[in-house]
Amino acid sequence: MRIAGGAIICLVITGLLLVSPAVAAETAQDYFDQGIVFDDRGQHERALEAYEQGLTIEPTNAHLWGAKGRTLLILGRYQESADAYNRSVRLDPSQEYARKGEQDALDKISGVSNATPERTTTPAAGFPWWIAILLITGAAAIAARGRRR
Repeated sequence: MRIAGGAIICLVITGLLLVSPAVAAETAQDYFDQGIVFDDRGQHERALEAYEQGLTIEPTNAHLWGAKGRTLLILGRYQESADAYNRSVRLDPSQEYARKGEQDALDKISGVSNATPERTTTPAAGFPWWIAILLITGAAAIAARGRRR
């Protein structure tokens, strides 16, 4: 029973650590990691707070500025997003995702859409093309098997 009790306590502690990413953030990297977790959970306002906390510690961290830009873009705050992405690119010109993100934000501001039409679905059924092919070939195989009997 002592082993089972210890295992339960370990599971509870592990669960608490997984549920709360706000545990003991001390470095800019800690705040960056927290922000990623919050973004993945759809908690973008909390992610933004984490990125901003990281930037108070390390204001020249291009990755934090890029992540902040992405979150602001998701939140529809396009001008702030473009500014954050721009800052990321100025700090580290090799940040191609930030350069693209800045352009995406500027496109949103100007109302331009660079999206290419998606051609992966069949117009009638709305299925991805490969599912439609599987359905057609499967139906043909079933029909052929029925004729042989």
